[in-house]
Amino acid sequence: MTRRWYEKGFTAVEAAVVLVFLIGISAVSYTVASRHKANNAAKNTQATTAAAPAAPVVKATSDLTTASATLDQTDIDAASADTAALDTELNNL
Repeated sequence: MTRRWYEKGFTAVEAAVVLVFLIGISAVSYTVASRHKANNAAKNTQATTAAAPAAPVVKATSDLTTASATLDQTDIDAASADTAALDTELNNL
């Protein structure tokens, strides 16, 4: 039986190697993207919770008046100082 050297195309082994390579690249990309997203979420959560005042707990209808008064006292101008961080994050997208 003679072997023909002029055959063209991928063999099953070559296709498997390419498939394993693509799966490896995809796994690494997914891992890096997930870690990047988790790190950004943690940074955003820390910055947001540090700047935001604590909201009162509402367990009954009578607590709504207290909550409303507390939220009305929030200085909107001080909260708008965070827009620089939001603009930076928007530009990073």
